[in-house]
Amino acid sequence: RMVTGQDWLQPVHSSEKHPHRVVFYGLKGGVGRSTALCMVAWGLARQGKRVLLVDFDLESPGLSGLILPQERIAEFGVTDWLIEDGVSQGDSVLPHMVSASPLGETTQGAVRVAAAMGQGEIDYLAKLSRVYADVPSEHGPQRLGERLRRMVLALEQREQPNVVLIDSRAGLHDLAAAAITGLADTALLFATDG
Repeated sequence: RMVTGQDWLQPVHSSEKHPHRVVFYGLKGGVGRSTALCMVAWGLARQGKRVLLVDFDLESPGLSGLILPQERIAEFGVTDWLIEDGVSQGDSVLPHMVSASPLGETTQGAVRVAAAMGQGEIDYLAKLSRVYADVPSEHGPQRLGERLRRMVLALEQREQPNVVLIDSRAGLHDLAAAAITGLADTALLFATDG
């Protein structure tokens, strides 16, 4: 039911300059995808890299819980940006979406996190029901994949990371399609032998 767009079939080929993006994906949850992403982030930060983590697993967010204490979660998350972008206000939440993880404090680099939800979220399900809508634009409806690409580009411009690690939504879902076909320079598939 959540494969509504055509992002699986029409990859976006862009020529814009951006840091290397790695998408961590699995057909189902519980296969170690988010844990592996955190370990890769820590390893890259130990090499002196500035790493940006983005949580696209909006329906089962857990990335921030793994590497951010509750008090360090940013004011706004990816869902907030998608809601505000729907009314042309995405830029207003962008400066308040990313926080530093303690994971990077003992390294020469940095680990910065754009979580799925912001600090003190109380109405997440209501927001989640609105994030997948196409947004009208002068060139016709703007699909979820294009909106996410704009958000990641804006975060990259703000944060200036060396590497971007994206924790994808599991399964055959529009969020996964947008991450794998529209954003990934490298896509890693996680599965278990079962």
